Amino acid sequence: GGMADRLADDVLAGLQDLLKRWNEAREAEAARLVPFFREALVHLKALVETLRREAQEQAAELPSQLKARLSQVLQDAGLQGRLPEERVVAEAGLWAERLDVREELVRLEAHLDDFEGRLASGRLSGKALDVWCQEVLRELNTCGSKCKRLAMTRAVMEAKGILEQVREQGANLE
Repeated sequence: GGMADRLADDVLAGLQDLLKRWNEAREAEAARLVPFFREALVHLKALVETLRREAQEQAAELPSQLKARLSQVLQDAGLQGRLPEERVVAEAGLWAERLDVREELVRLEAHLDDFEGRLASGRLSGKALDVWCQEVLRELNTCGSKCKRLAMTRAVMEAKGILEQVREQGANLE
């Protein structure tokens, strides 16, 4: 079937051309998005830096703040003096540790470095970016739940906003 073969060849050639154009369009889209992703990364790094500064201050202030609050609670309950002072200090210290976000920040920085590496080497896929966004969001949510300072809460909210934009744009890469 010479005619059928020729038809199949034409169809295949047409498909290959379509595929080539589609891949070129995808690569163009990825190239178009790189500056946006770079900017998002710079912004996220600055926000993580803000979180780090604030976390240091929170870690420094929190034990005494929590100790004061605990003492007030005991006083209000008429239990003042029933709990030894060192126990009050120890409890306040434990609470403060549970609210420390510095581990989350180490993981966040590792995620941002990973993103920077992917950008530099052009290894960006929509799927990988979506997974990356989910991981970053998890750390941001944990940070948000431990924040006791307004500037930290604001930085987390802003970072989540940027992340949402990255996720939306990343969907264009598939």
